Amino acid sequence: MMLYSPRTLSVTVEKDHSLLSIFPNPTNKQIGIRNIEYGQKLLITIYNFTGIFILQKDLDINHNYIDISSLPDGIYYLNIFNGSEKIGSEKLQISKQP
Repeated sequence: MMLYSPRTLSVTVEKDHSLLSIFPNPTNKQIGIRNIEYGQKLLITIYNFTGIFILQKDLDINHNYIDISSLPDGIYYLNIFNGSEKIGSEKLQISKQP
């Protein structure tokens, strides 16, 4: 289940009693994932709006940010995996204009 409000700056993914929050969205330098459980290792993959693979990053409770400052403005899609299980998919907007 996705929880969102038109005025929030993050997107929350809820699955199997865990809440993950991707913030900020839109962003310009980095994104973070909140509420990663102790011992949980996540794989984040990012694709551009045409479906071309851009990057992937392993995250855990101690390393939960992804530097996206080198990516151009646009719409991107994140896939979130816990092991081999896909636990979420989110749209990310990168906008470097103030």
